Amino acid sequence: MSIRKKSILFLSVGVINIFGLLVAALAIHEAFLFLALVALFVLGICQRSFLKCPSCRHPILKRTVVFFGEPFTYWGLPPQQCPHCGEDLRQDR
Repeated sequence: MSIRKKSILFLSVGVINIFGLLVAALAIHEAFLFLALVALFVLGICQRSFLKCPSCRHPILKRTVVFFGEPFTYWGLPPQQCPHCGEDLRQDR
């Protein structure tokens, strides 16, 4: 499975879990809101740790844009190529 497919699967499962916990917080008990925040924190740590380019080890979701001469970093959707080295992330490893 390619790193791009893994990242799409990982992010999809994370978003579904967070949405389910938010629905549980509204329907069952407010304590599930804390679990949704913990799940969001864990999702962010895991995506930063595990979703990296196989060749340069740069996080594939981390991107930089220059706006009025200042570089800003943001976390985007899974790209087809590594934003750092340009390797094709659609290939199976």
